[in-house]
Amino acid sequence: MLLATNKIGSLITPHFFGSRVMPQWVICVVLLLFGIPSVAQDPAEIKLRTVKQALVDLALGAEVQVDSMAYMDNTGKLHESSVLSTSAGIRGVRVMSYLEEAKRGSKATMKATVMPDRSCREAKINLRRQVLVNIVDSDRLHGQANQVGDHSLLEVARFIEKHLINRLSLSKNWSASSQVSYASSYDQYLSGTSIDGVPYRLDIKLNHAETTNMFDISYSRWVKQSVARSARFLKSTAAQVSRGSEKASWPAADITYEFALVDRSTNLSLWKTGGKLHYPAISRGYSKGKIPLSLEADTSIIMADFVQGLSESLACKPHQFQIRDGRLNENKLVINAGRVAGITVGDQFLISTHPDLLKQALTDKGLSSLTLAKVESVNIHSAVLQQVAGPEWNRKSDLSTLVATYF
Repeated sequence: MLLATNKIGSLITPHFFGSRVMPQWVICVVLLLFGIPSVAQDPAEIKLRTVKQALVDLALGAEVQVDSMAYMDNTGKLHESSVLSTSAGIRGVRVMSYLEEAKRGSKATMKATVMPDRSCREAKINLRRQVLVNIVDSDRLHGQANQVGDHSLLEVARFIEKHLINRLSLSKNWSASSQVSYASSYDQYLSGTSIDGVPYRLDIKLNHAETTNMFDISYSRWVKQSVARSARFLKSTAAQVSRGSEKASWPAADITYEFALVDRSTNLSLWKTGGKLHYPAISRGYSKGKIPLSLEADTSIIMADFVQGLSESLACKPHQFQIRDGRLNENKLVINAGRVAGITVGDQFLISTHPDLLKQALTDKGLSSLTLAKVESVNIHSAVLQQVAGPEWNRKSDLSTLVATYF
């Protein structure tokens, strides 16, 4: 561990122009004569270096594993190497204060939660997460066979979508809108807007509560269920005919729902919940009626609980954004968040090649590739970042893989 610690220390120790070979005053004179600014005096570079130091300290304070390997070459020389890794994910990081003192050097104070059992309320910031609400389409949403009352499941799904968007929009943590479906990528290129690139998607799935996949049950049980459904259908039809269509009622039905929050950059589900909604029996009329009041009331309660749980599940997750446009000049990038998300001019971002900052801080290549950027201009759903410290971005590589973490 001592070897690993020394290795980490060598990664983060700043090396100034002064050295044993050449006196510092000679370097200073040369810099003054040629008008070259000293990198060590650049506040942005100093801040980036202190942020790196703080990340390393956080990583070493977490659960760090050291994987060692040793082998002998054909000359009999022993070669050893150690790789540091951590299974702990950083769950909120923010530079709370930055101090630069003449005698004590520089120091960055970071508020962060590394271990899952710690609270990260102190890491909350005034940004809103943007999400597109999407109804997962399937054959089960269409047709009279999949109807509840005098509404199709698709109509109920759209009703839930509307309530969910309204509830999310009332929250200070979210900004939501309906996802637009395009016929093709070319159609999206022609008709798409900047909101299409927001970081999150919220999928809504609806189904009849009693619907079961025939491949998940035994054949005999499936036959019994089919016979029972047919008998209920014939009995209901006979009863409706005997009473007259004007006196018949739509039967009550239970609907299962599932909400899943998806990270659109990785298509991974971040949070999921589900349950049942009851559609009451209603009188059959000559025209389509409104959604029953009891279903509307139940939906409102479910939406309130869902949004609260959703916000709490992401309370410790850093606000990270993807690169939308890397075709600007050498030191500018565009991220997929803007004014609606709460981004303002002057906000700072740490640009990394991996969303897990702690794991990146434990490698030489990962630590050295971190860059610091500042918001230069803001649009509704995008912002232009100006690089202020760190190595230049390689324009030949795929910059869309970079991650911008707000702190």
